[in-house]
Amino acid sequence: MAIKKLSLKNFRCFQNTSYDLCDGLNFFHGTNGAGKTSILEAVYILGSGNSFRTTKSNNLIKLGSDSFKISAEIGDSAQKIIISKMKSKNLSIKVNEKNKIKRELVSLLPINAIDSKMFFYLSSAPDYRRKSLDRSLFLVSNTYQKSWFSYYSALRQRNSSLKRNSPQEAISWNMPLSDAASVIQNERSYFLDKIKANFFNLVKDQLDDGFAERLSIMNINLEKGFSNEVLLDDLEASLAQDLFKKTTQCGPHKADLVFDFDSSMAKDLFSRGEEKAFSIIWGLAISMTLINLGIDNVTVLDDLSSEIDETHLETLLAIIKKAPNQFIFSNISDLFNSKIDKNFNIKKFHVEH
Repeated sequence: MAIKKLSLKNFRCFQNTSYDLCDGLNFFHGTNGAGKTSILEAVYILGSGNSFRTTKSNNLIKLGSDSFKISAEIGDSAQKIIISKMKSKNLSIKVNEKNKIKRELVSLLPINAIDSKMFFYLSSAPDYRRKSLDRSLFLVSNTYQKSWFSYYSALRQRNSSLKRNSPQEAISWNMPLSDAASVIQNERSYFLDKIKANFFNLVKDQLDDGFAERLSIMNINLEKGFSNEVLLDDLEASLAQDLFKKTTQCGPHKADLVFDFDSSMAKDLFSRGEEKAFSIIWGLAISMTLINLGIDNVTVLDDLSSEIDETHLETLLAIIKKAPNQFIFSNISDLFNSKIDKNFNIKKFHVEH
């Protein structure tokens, strides 16, 4: 799955522009304010119906215009996605001229965004890492989706019982929570093992770079959010404290991914540039894992080289060249200004405002 043609009309700073993309690497470069991030934003909107920069869709309309339109031709299937917005109306989503809703876009055009939030994957709150894992698993597993919704429905009910100081009612939700938690934990563990395998494969060929060598010995573990084999035991043991706190304090909703080196947290050892470099490689490993599990996807990455030194940048470029999917990324300077190997599947675009 890849975007063959991307067209923007009155979107952000673009009046009427289109790009013919390749199914490999698509590199956009140009000065600040030229619109590089807006191009990636448009791709993200095509796969989600949402922007990663604003929650107000009218802000996406070019100044002086009354509406915007983003359209894309997808793969060899002649499928066409059109997303448009008039100032006075709701967002319109059409696929082959049929109306769709936002959540249908996720499976039609899965997007893996390595954006400014992802750059701080290690130092972000656990909630961010959980949600990132959940988004990917929703694409992969209907079983995970079902168990996730069952879990959070039961969690709301148990928390409501705790707030009303109703212990017997809270206890009645322990088993539904525990059953769903077991599925969630198993699916998360399986998926994480796949990501880790791809991650370590990506860095193993770059061990002449000291940073990549450090990444190759990183410990990556899932803290599941409860201590016993099954959640039921934790829920029973924590009832008194949960009643006091009026909330459920253990379970998959408290899970986290932990990255460390012999008990020293990676986030405390890495510079900002190193954390960004790690996050990009981790994001690519997620994309590769989705493909391994039958979910083709498009990866978008904004502003590759900022805060990254030349050595780390060379390592990243070598790793990015291994991307098996459509990879759309941007940078201020042209990172490929020398002759490109004819076997290297990349298309360059110079963006000017």
